[in-house]
Amino acid sequence: MTQHIHLHGHNPRVNMNSTDNSVNITSVSSDQLFVQLREAARSIGDESERTKIVAAINEMESAKQSSGFLHSYQNFMASAANHVTVFAPFISALAQMLSKG
Repeated sequence: MTQHIHLHGHNPRVNMNSTDNSVNITSVSSDQLFVQLREAARSIGDESERTKIVAAINEMESAKQSSGFLHSYQNFMASAANHVTVFAPFISALAQMLSKG
């Protein structure tokens, strides 16, 4: 029996008959983070929602490393709430930025 396994993405894993309790820690610059957020927003089909979310992402990027970041983060989360599966991979990186602001 031959099995072919193709892994994609960052830090892929294969678990066979086991539970994965590992944790990945990756670093991404804030500039890369905002580029990736905008790329993820492209998958949102509703143009008006996509426009609102991209505006919120731009607002967060402008407010990074300032006291206004929390407010812009809250605006982004409110506008992106219906698309949490799209933005879930970015939440921890954004939360780290909250602690630095």
